[in-house]
Amino acid sequence: MAGHTAFEYYSIIDNLNKIESLCVMGNTLFVATIDGTLSLFTVIYDKKAMKDNKFQCTLFSQKKQFSKKPITQMCTVPELGILICLTEGFIKLYTLGNLREIDIVKNNKSKPLNGCTFFALKKHHGEFTMAVALKRKIAILQYFSKESTFKYQQELLLPDAAKSIHWSGDKLIVGFRKEYSLIDTVNTNNSIPQKLFDTGIAQQNTLGCNLPGSEIIVAINNIGVTINFNGKPTRSFGIGWTEIPNMISYLKPYLITPLGVYVEIRILSNVIKKDTFIQSVPLQNICAMSQQNFIDLDAIESTNNFFCNMDTGMGVGFKVKNELDRDDTIDPENRLFLASKGTIYILVMKQFDLQAEELLMKQNFDLALHLCDIVKGTKYQVEDWRVSSIHSQYGFHLFSKGEFDKAMEHFDKTENDPRMIISLFPDLLPTKSLFKSALPYTIEEKTSVGVLLKDIESRNKALVALNSYLYRKRSILISTLNEKQSLDELEAIDTALLKSLLYTNDSHVEEFLSSPNYCNVMDSQKILHLHQKFRELVMFYKTKGLHDKALELLKQLGDKSSNFSSNTSDTNMVYSDLMGVMPTIKYLQELENNIVTNSNNNNNQQLLQLILEFSKWVLQTEPLRGLKIFQVPKCPYGFNEILTHLDLFDHSLAMKIAYLEHLIKVEKSTESNLHNQLLLFYLEYVTKYSSIQSNYEMDNNNHLLFNVKDIKYRMKDFLIYSQYYHPEKMLSKFPFDSLYEERAILLSKINRHSQALTIYVTKIQSIEMAEKYCEDHYQPDGPEESKEIFLILLKMILQNMSQSSDLYFEDIIGILERHYNRIDLIKVLKLLPDYVPISDLMKYFEAILRFHTENRRQVQVMKNIARSENLQVQEQAINERKRLVKIKSEKICPVCKKRIGLSAFACYPNGIVTHMVCCKNANVCPTTLKNFKKEYIFENK
Repeated sequence: MAGHTAFEYYSIIDNLNKIESLCVMGNTLFVATIDGTLSLFTVIYDKKAMKDNKFQCTLFSQKKQFSKKPITQMCTVPELGILICLTEGFIKLYTLGNLREIDIVKNNKSKPLNGCTFFALKKHHGEFTMAVALKRKIAILQYFSKESTFKYQQELLLPDAAKSIHWSGDKLIVGFRKEYSLIDTVNTNNSIPQKLFDTGIAQQNTLGCNLPGSEIIVAINNIGVTINFNGKPTRSFGIGWTEIPNMISYLKPYLITPLGVYVEIRILSNVIKKDTFIQSVPLQNICAMSQQNFIDLDAIESTNNFFCNMDTGMGVGFKVKNELDRDDTIDPENRLFLASKGTIYILVMKQFDLQAEELLMKQNFDLALHLCDIVKGTKYQVEDWRVSSIHSQYGFHLFSKGEFDKAMEHFDKTENDPRMIISLFPDLLPTKSLFKSALPYTIEEKTSVGVLLKDIESRNKALVALNSYLYRKRSILISTLNEKQSLDELEAIDTALLKSLLYTNDSHVEEFLSSPNYCNVMDSQKILHLHQKFRELVMFYKTKGLHDKALELLKQLGDKSSNFSSNTSDTNMVYSDLMGVMPTIKYLQELENNIVTNSNNNNNQQLLQLILEFSKWVLQTEPLRGLKIFQVPKCPYGFNEILTHLDLFDHSLAMKIAYLEHLIKVEKSTESNLHNQLLLFYLEYVTKYSSIQSNYEMDNNNHLLFNVKDIKYRMKDFLIYSQYYHPEKMLSKFPFDSLYEERAILLSKINRHSQALTIYVTKIQSIEMAEKYCEDHYQPDGPEESKEIFLILLKMILQNMSQSSDLYFEDIIGILERHYNRIDLIKVLKLLPDYVPISDLMKYFEAILRFHTENRRQVQVMKNIARSENLQVQEQAINERKRLVKIKSEKICPVCKKRIGLSAFACYPNGIVTHMVCCKNANVCPTTLKNFKKEYIFENK
């Protein structure tokens, strides 16, 4: 991985005695030299100064012979107001204000703790605990604020001298010459060192460094391994240094390790596993760094801050942090002090946005984006526009390498106008698009893109990736649609999507166009027509509200006589479902449904005219099927308007009949005008397309939609079963010299049975039909003509038969024998001529005698049943009257609450006794309200 400049360094102090240790608190730098001198410098930053003078260090306090021997380790604790120093093998505490000695750390015998080599400090639950390494043991001390000192708590024995110690929660990570171990400081029963891993060989130094959160990094030779507080590795990979480091410090996200002739900086990340090298700083012989061995566990638990528990240049626990100065190139508080013999350097981190910009220039996009992710949500956050720019350039870079899907993923994260991405394929933008933008790629990348897009396979892959990007982008734009610019972007996106789908996945074009879209009309219809996607083109016109164009296209496809249909029939067999009239019919029906639900009157009027206009060619081509246009629920046209429209066509009469039949038989219309009109159309059709000579059953035209015989049958059926036409009005419309049966049906509807029978007997001359008529209209309890209808028929037969003809007698006798129970015997005998032989009437007499005999027997049975029931009731009444009721002197009437005594009384069937005057209703008990009459009726049922 190509490195970048993550840090700048400055020499701030020269010509000191050999430096032993450093620590920092805010802008105060503590420097301990080999002669026991402690110097305090004020570090002031001036961003306007020249590069070498940006950091000015002023000595404001110096304590010569502060200690007899060098201070090998220091730590400032602003919260306690103390400075902890390790010198001469003792740990001493000083005030931060005037560096006055407070105390010296003592052992369990209250004697100074001697032989200390180094210490580690932690804060947990508000308490400060120190671990001090001695020869082969570790002493644990806790700070007590009342005494302002650390007090001895326990001692941990070690198998060997410790080379390093670091707090790991409530445990300690201890580095020995050949291994690292974990020691529990809370559970004293389990304080035996737990071996974590070997170092392989004896190391001069075993190093470690606390990291933000619950991690520690330890050095195994030249490999850094990260572990959690339980000693378990947190990453599957290590950090490799060029040499074995002398020290380790950490400024997120970088590890800073002084080596022999330079300071090596590497990135610590879960994402970047290899090539972690970032920068080498040419500083030699670094012997001390200012980062302190102090961890704040309370900060880990209470915050997710960028730096939560580490010394990040201002000292652990130093809370004052200035706002980030975006105009500066460095962050003066994100720093580390390093010492080399008599010189002190300051290593300052560059602003993250500048680091990202440098990485972008070097096309190290992954690291640039990773840095942006690391500082996201902190004061160091890189500006959104800069992050978008990185994603954009990375996307174009990946696109030029043929990694189209990854490129689109980065384009998704940009703020770029989507037309910029579409312009990678200039032919996909709308023809009249005014969008112009230079694409951010190099000349080499531009050449590579040109080569890739000339290859059909590569171009298709790129288009598929583009489709996914455009779908995601349009979803976002639609949800936030509020500006003209958004509309222009959506037009470009949808137009590009349509074109791209036609090249890559044309089966999805119909689905895309069936929903609302923002495609450019001119470009879309042109490309769809070019690809002969006629179904999709119809769908497109429909979603755009261009119904006239959609219907015109359907007409051209459906009309077999059109040149367009004949030219496309061979090449578009796949669109056979668009041929004929049905696609137009369905389209017009949908328009009618839209009119019903649409409240825009102006638009509705236009649609109504459009439907009538484009229904013409359909009705002319297939009249009966074309009627489906108007056969929809809640049709927006009145039936008179439709009938008038149908007059324009050759087969108007047949079409009117079919239309009215649909209204009456399918939609169940009961409107009298419709029923009357249909009858008149039937009559007109029969008389117009046939003749009386054929009894209106033969067609006089070979091109009729319905044959006359069929219409005549339908008319007869309608006359019989319809109850909503006006027979009186219709009777005057039917001829007297033909259509006798139909006229007879009309007469029957107004109960003029005599005239109807006259037609059957004299005109039609069918006794069977006349008899059937009588059977249908006989009503024993109806009007006089209905009751005597069979007798009327007999009279007509007798009146119309000649004296010499005996043929009708068989019909008369047959009627008498079949309907003996519907004809009065006496009236029949008076009606029959005297010369009728009695022998011919024997079967009739037998039948009527049998009928009356059965009636008499049935009446007698019913009489006997009634008499038996009457006797049972009388017997029950006698039994009820025999019941005895004893009235004692203390008997109380439940109604008036008085004694009954010798007064007249009434007794109910359930035994309740009241005064006679208190008995208001003999059938209802005054106490239980039981109704004895209803109960009796129910039981007898």
